[in-house]
Order: sequence, then C-alpha cells, then structure tokens
Amino acid sequence: MNQKNIRKREKSLMRSLYLLGVKPQPLSGAGWLKKEDGEGERVLVQLKSTEKESISIKFLDIETLIRNSIMIGKTPVFMIDFVQTNLQLVCFRADDLEKIARIILKDEESSPSDEEAKPTAENTDPFSIL
Repeated sequence: MNQKNIRKREKSLMRSLYLLGVKPQPLSGAGWLKKEDGEGERVLVQLKSTEKESISIKFLDIETLIRNSIMIGKTPVFMIDFVQTNLQLVCFRADDLEKIARIILKDEESSPSDEEAKPTAENTDPFSIL
C-alpha cells in the first residue's frame, strides 16, 4: 500500500470513530501542537496498521499516548488495523471503560472520574496511571 493510500485509509479509520467524536490529525500528529493520529473532544487516538497477520506493539508507544492524553486532559484510545482482513480493534485501559461508555452515550455530566483525567502534579507521571 503506497503512502497516499495509507493516509487516506487512516483518515477514514479515524472518521469511523465518530461515536467518540474523533477527527484525524494533520500529518498524523507529527506537528508540534497536535499529537497522535486522531483527536476528539474527550479522547486522543493512536493508530497502528499492518498488512501482515501480526503486529508488534511497543510499550513506549502506549506510554507516549497516555502521557500526551494526560497533558491535554483526554482519555487515551489505541486502535489496531489489520489491513488485509479489514479488522480494526479499539483498545483502552479498563479503568477508562466508564468514560468511554459515557462519551458514546453522549453523557456530558461531569463526574469525579472526569476530574482525574485533567493534568495535575499528581497524575502527570505516566507510570502512576498504568
């Protein structure tokens, strides 16, 4: 798959997360201000794609996603795309299940767990939330 088709597919996949309000980032988050591959009002998304039958995920990628999401007060979401089988998986921390459910159900009420996502001196260490 050439680079143009990869970018087109990535944009399409980010738009497929419409229930989370995700929009693709310019340059897949390679800029200074916008990080990761997609962003919604309450989530930050990293996408890993492969044309092979397996994929290797580095903890550093997940750690970076978590750190970037904490810095902007959003919930991290990791998406895996198996291109050949057209299977996409959406992954998030078990502790974030309630937040993700509220986002999908459009529940805008704030709760104590929403406050935890906002960056503070106590929760900026990525290892403290894993």
